[in-house]
Amino acid sequence: MTHSSKVLFFFLTLAILPIASAQTTPPIASTGAIPTDFGDLNRKAESLQPKSCDPNNFSSIDHLVTVADIIGGDPTEIRAIHIAPKETPPDLQAIRVMIKKVWSGKTQYATCFINWAEGAQWWLEAVISYKSGNQTFLITDGFHVALQDHAGHTWYFRFDSLAQ
Repeated sequence: MTHSSKVLFFFLTLAILPIASAQTTPPIASTGAIPTDFGDLNRKAESLQPKSCDPNNFSSIDHLVTVADIIGGDPTEIRAIHIAPKETPPDLQAIRVMIKKVWSGKTQYATCFINWAEGAQWWLEAVISYKSGNQTFLITDGFHVALQDHAGHTWYFRFDSLAQ
């Protein structure tokens, strides 16, 4: 498989993923999340970008999708594992509210790389577990999202306030 066909496959994968329900957020486990620094979450979000990602050849989604639409698979749990800031971490209710907000938020533009100029203040990292046994990551500040889908592909996007 050539590099260009791999990139094309990577982006076409989004179009054929099974659709999960945006209405039903999987159970959220927010106890046990470890407080960390914003910088640690920023490094983690940046590290999810695949080496095969080509910023000159990327795809946009032409219809509104939710996080549930993008991930595919059959998620069984979302577990918050890191939260920031370390000094004053958010409480359990804030974590649950953020995960539900992100799960049902809508976007129509996702890429395999961070495609915005402003900084993100990532404050929540979660692991999404699936019936298949797979686990993927979601990192967010409530507006910016770094997300691995069920197949392990990474997507970066911002929520469009007009699309909500």
